[in-house]
Amino acid sequence: MVIAVGIGFCLGLGLSATGLPMTGQSALAADIYVQDPADLVPAERAADEKLAAQARIEQLNEALLSAMAAGDSLDYAARYDSLAPVVEETYNLPLMAQLSIGRSAWNALDD
Repeated sequence: MVIAVGIGFCLGLGLSATGLPMTGQSALAADIYVQDPADLVPAERAADEKLAAQARIEQLNEALLSAMAAGDSLDYAARYDSLAPVVEETYNLPLMAQLSIGRSAWNALDD
């Protein structure tokens, strides 16, 4: 865990350099920041997320190509059964539905 201390000083401007409200003509303010070490390596995290996203899309593409290659040997239900888990894993379908119809319409829906 990383702990950093920031100190700000300002004369009569209403806020200290750290953004805290001041009382009186001048004030000294200190902020303490606690940061998770995982947040210190955003480039590594971004690279991992990029690889995970690529793998998910490759999995979806493979499932779609397999369903197309099977052609008429799979009926609709079989194609659905093979694609549904991959599509549900790839996309956040509830969020997409909510964004499609808007918040007020979504909130008006019954469970």
